[in-house]
Amino acid sequence: MENVNVVNINNELLNINVIRYFEMDNDRYLIYSLNEIDEQNYVKLYAIKVEDRDGNLVGFKIEDENTWASIKELIKVIVRGNKNGIAEVSDLNYKELEALRLSDSRVFKLSNPLAELLSANKKTFLESQVEMESQIEIEPQIEIEAQKEIEPQIEIEAQVEIEPQVELEPLVVGPTPELNVEPESLVTQENEEPSLEATPEDTTPEVSQSNAEVDYYKNLYQQEKTKNEELSNKLNEIKKLLD
Repeated sequence: MENVNVVNINNELLNINVIRYFEMDNDRYLIYSLNEIDEQNYVKLYAIKVEDRDGNLVGFKIEDENTWASIKELIKVIVRGNKNGIAEVSDLNYKELEALRLSDSRVFKLSNPLAELLSANKKTFLESQVEMESQIEIEPQIEIEAQKEIEPQIEIEAQVEIEPQVELEPLVVGPTPELNVEPESLVTQENEEPSLEATPEDTTPEVSQSNAEVDYYKNLYQQEKTKNEELSNKLNEIKKLLD
């Protein structure tokens, strides 16, 4: 059986067993027990009408005889229904009865087996709607905060790659090596065999090689200059963030 703590007429805390908490004709009723069983195995039960008074639930004795007669008929229907299967009852969430204030109640008895049937197959209730809504609202807030943290980082990286700034001095490259070709080596003496060291045909590869070296150093210079510019841009962006 389900238990809740209530306050009796002497302002004492009382733990009760909820037999049935239900709605009938738009009113709320509670049948509960205090585990009082006599020698004939009959359970003493208490029936009250539950009302909301200034935001607090209060239990009153059922004075109207027609209402009491209807409740007794409903008790029979519930017992027979649970004996043959599951009774159709407009159950309410008994957890809302916590701290209910009791005044007086209608007392009756049922045999222990019938009291168990009256209490069987209660409707179960999940978490309250307020708790479920609070859980649903938390996750979107976390996602929004995560986006706010990531987007500035993406924008900074794009600026570092795109904005060109030239502030560093160009890389100093050594002088281009001179061509070691002597004019005398280009002339052939009479009665002498041509020199293999310096004919016009032989100088062409050396000149081409020298031009290739010049192009290589120019390209190297441009690459280093570009790297220095990128490094300078990144340093400037980091300084801006620190400021």
